[in-house]
Amino acid sequence: MAIPSLPDYTERWQQMVETREAQASRLRAAAGLQAGAFWDGRADSFRAATQRRANQVDPLFELMAAHVDEQM
Repeated sequence: MAIPSLPDYTERWQQMVETREAQASRLRAAAGLQAGAFWDGRADSFRAATQRRANQVDPLFELMAAHVDEQM
């Protein structure tokens, strides 16, 4: 019995990304927006959010760090 070949998932992912970007470009053009305009109003709030969390402990990081040493 022959094993069926698997789809090229990397190619499929690339197609999905390109399709999404094409759709986003069409929507931006229809709304009269520039590509970077989406992030213009978000950059400041993202910076503020990351600065607020700068001194907080990340439980996932702590869990992973417990299993990693300099030799890895």
